[in-house]
Amino acid sequence: MTPIKRRLTYFLRSSSLLRLRISWKGNSYDMSVGYKIDREDSRGRKKWDGSRCKAATTHGPDKTPASIINKALESLEERIDKAFYSFEITDSIPSADDLKEALGPNCNRKAVPSIEAAYDRFVIEKEKYNQWSFNTVKTVKNIGNLIKQFPLIKTFKDINDETLREFVTWQQTHRVSENTFKTGQSGYSNPVIIKNCRTFKWFLEWAAEKGYISSDIVARFKPSLKSIDKPVVFLEWDELLQMESYPFEDEELRRARDFFCFCCFTSLRYSDAFALKKTSVYEDHFEIVSQKTDKILKIDLNTHSRKIIERYKDAPGDYVLPRFTVASLNVLIKRLGEELHIDTPISIKQYYGNKKIERTLKKWELLSSHSGRRTFVCNALALGIAPHVVMKWTGHANFESMKPYMEVADPVRINAMKSFNENDSTIESDGDKNGDKNIQI
Repeated sequence: MTPIKRRLTYFLRSSSLLRLRISWKGNSYDMSVGYKIDREDSRGRKKWDGSRCKAATTHGPDKTPASIINKALESLEERIDKAFYSFEITDSIPSADDLKEALGPNCNRKAVPSIEAAYDRFVIEKEKYNQWSFNTVKTVKNIGNLIKQFPLIKTFKDINDETLREFVTWQQTHRVSENTFKTGQSGYSNPVIIKNCRTFKWFLEWAAEKGYISSDIVARFKPSLKSIDKPVVFLEWDELLQMESYPFEDEELRRARDFFCFCCFTSLRYSDAFALKKTSVYEDHFEIVSQKTDKILKIDLNTHSRKIIERYKDAPGDYVLPRFTVASLNVLIKRLGEELHIDTPISIKQYYGNKKIERTLKKWELLSSHSGRRTFVCNALALGIAPHVVMKWTGHANFESMKPYMEVADPVRINAMKSFNENDSTIESDGDKNGDKNIQI
């Protein structure tokens, strides 16, 4: 195989259209790159060095970022190298027509995919290399379907500060159904819009790395909307003990109760409880690799969690707990709360645009599988267990993430101390016994 020496020369026409001349062995082939290049800016500073655009510049009437043009040039040069290699392995010298045919009919087109194609590629790459969970992939794909419905962004050229602001506003009156992927009439609340934009920004950062858009646009995309923190919904200690011991008649409810209570007594998320295998359980603890954070967690067993494990130790299969999808489990958890009359009214306030909406629901209506983890944290803190110890079990990365639970636990702890004051006569005889019982969460 003999390498073919070649020379690539970029030159500009009077119209500022960039062209490329490929020269080799007495042959040459001229082709349009497809972009208009500005040699200098208004202050006479160079924007083009003869082979690449200067960083952080824009070019042509469309103000195309240098990163996009340079990425297209790199892609074109790679195609030229591959085309010449196909001739080198046969020791043949191509004519201009041969090279044109080898490059293919799309060689003059801009190497920037459509938004839809790029988003699909983004999901595939990130799912593979970042090892995204099923739920993460589902969330990211839903945002992709939301973007497809947004009428102002169809190509990367459409992405600018103004269209990104319009995208934020548009979500206040539009949403996408997860089942039909069709826009609905009512929009998202402000916290959901912020979450959607955060996910969309992952894609924008990826596109900037590929050179499809300017990183400056991505850096400026920081939507700020009014938002109110959601209340932390959890079972207080007496509610949890009532649920643990209540004789539900329905077998499916009993199994759902055991799954949920296990989360309440161990801090596990649904995904980790669902994946917990019998081989990971030891005499006084079990170990898991958190599916969300990839952290190895060692969680000590208590009398309550050990009792649930014992209940299903002879059940067929490798898993510790009964099997439920998260959707079916959430429905059953609400039924558990309703049957136990966990009816404490909880006020939910949230902004939709500039409008504050308030509604009051019964606590059982707000219970879900994640309430189990919240229940563990809030009760552990209320019982006086140090936050850094709780974090060892839960895998929380920092105290800031524990702050909402600590704020909830403080009044619970204060009320618990008041009960000691009201029952002074029983503390001396029963205090140690009750204390031991209460701390076994």
